[in-house]
Amino acid sequence: MNHKMVGGRVLFTDSTHLKANANKHKYTKEEVKVETREYFEELNKAIEEDRINHGKKPLKEKEEKKETKEIRVWEE
Repeated sequence: MNHKMVGGRVLFTDSTHLKANANKHKYTKEEVKVETREYFEELNKAIEEDRINHGKKPLKEKEEKKETKEIRVWEE
């Protein structure tokens, strides 16, 4: 208010109503694959460009690991 970025005359609110999902015992567990391939491809591309710009050798290719994790899927 001191910097005249906020006036304080009008207040907007959102009154969206959502159904609560508070039952902690109403879920099933699922095993899912962790997808990181796209992220690593983008990251490796940026690293290789930086190494080339600095006159360094390219890094050795690493073997891709396929990981899974257990998640909770809430029942409706």
